[in-house]
Amino acid sequence: MNVQQPIYTTLQPSEVWKVYQNLIGIFRGGGSDSAPELVPPDGSRRIDFEIRPNPGNGLPTVHPHPKKGLSFADSIARIRQLNKPGRVWMLPTGTPIPDGLVVNMKSLDHPLINVGREISVIELIALLGKLAKLMQPTETVI
Repeated sequence: MNVQQPIYTTLQPSEVWKVYQNLIGIFRGGGSDSAPELVPPDGSRRIDFEIRPNPGNGLPTVHPHPKKGLSFADSIARIRQLNKPGRVWMLPTGTPIPDGLVVNMKSLDHPLINVGREISVIELIALLGKLAKLMQPTETVI
């Protein structure tokens, strides 16, 4: 297995497909036959996002963080290596990333979907819902 060193570069939505232009898309494993798994039933995982109380109102707020985000992969082969059970879903190349989200590249083969500005957890869930509607199921089930 070729392990790339972390680079942690943040890509704005308009830059994502310039970097991944030679791919058919980026992939996420662990989904069901009917939907990709972007938000677990118990809510966004704090390991994936920087979530802190808003100092003004105390409500949980998601903050941009260059080293966090929902893991995607540049290939189905990488998803297989991670052995994440479920259907593999794809965000096709050229698909507009919803405004408010960015891609943090941990390495070229490991893009992370994160927020580009401070937002509420409810807004994050809504943005991830929009992203999920843009994704397509693949034939691959792990």
